[in-house]
Amino acid sequence: MFKKTYLSIFILFIITACSTKNNIIRLEPKIILPTQKSTFNAASISVNNIDNRTNKYLSEVNRNGNLVVFELSRDPSYLMQEVVEKQMMARGIMLASQANINLIVQLNKLEAKINEGSLRHNITINSNVSITATTTNGLSKTRSFTRSFNTQEFLSANNKKIQIAVNNTLTNLINDMANDNEIADFIQQNSQF
Repeated sequence: MFKKTYLSIFILFIITACSTKNNIIRLEPKIILPTQKSTFNAASISVNNIDNRTNKYLSEVNRNGNLVVFELSRDPSYLMQEVVEKQMMARGIMLASQANINLIVQLNKLEAKINEGSLRHNITINSNVSITATTTNGLSKTRSFTRSFNTQEFLSANNKKIQIAVNNTLTNLINDMANDNEIADFIQQNSQF
């Protein structure tokens, strides 16, 4: 009796392990920080995020009649908020819950289009982030950052190849954000010391 039960559980475990594939893409872009500006002495901001993506997963691929959904290992909207916070702190701007300037980081797009043929695959990543700074008296400034990445290689697209494409795209986007000073200049001009 016990042998049959253990055998059944063991077979069920093996079948489940073989049929379940890990379709989680690790989100690990390099966070690039800008150089600090010494003119920011007492500017403080609050930062929040909004996820405007229509689909919360990264991509869907039809493989041999099965729909495979690729998801991200962490919430990308919180990642982008974390990036903006670190970049602003590197510029000498303080974070506070009650601040004169509020930043909203909007993740508008982060998607992968994966096409697989019998010999080649094509991965295209599209990303878009908007940062809106709003003062307590209603002035606002918005900057949008868009990056795309495309790669074509032999054989099918595995998780590692998709992960590299996503992280390259976001690293380039984060680099663009680090090199752009318009939001930081707006904060400097409109913060009350």
